[in-house]
Amino acid sequence: MNQLQRQRAGISPPIPLQAAAADLVELFWSLPPAERAKQFIGTANAAQQLGISRRTVQTWIELGAVSAVKVGRTYRVFLPSLKTMLVDNAELWTEK
Repeated sequence: MNQLQRQRAGISPPIPLQAAAADLVELFWSLPPAERAKQFIGTANAAQQLGISRRTVQTWIELGAVSAVKVGRTYRVFLPSLKTMLVDNAELWTEK
């Protein structure tokens, strides 16, 4: 998806994921399981906590708006990335 499509979708430009993706995978596997569960959550859990659909979270991952690690057939969302995306786009989530 190009920059114009990202702007139309209301999502700020992503962090360069090519360099960050390998680091994120390394971080995921280096954490003890308890800490990993605090830093990375499933798409269904993220969607439930935000009151949105799971597909919306998956779309954010596909657009590069949220960082995630693919584990098997599922994605684990990096919580700091999700929080940053929400803060950066807060004007979209608040009523006027």
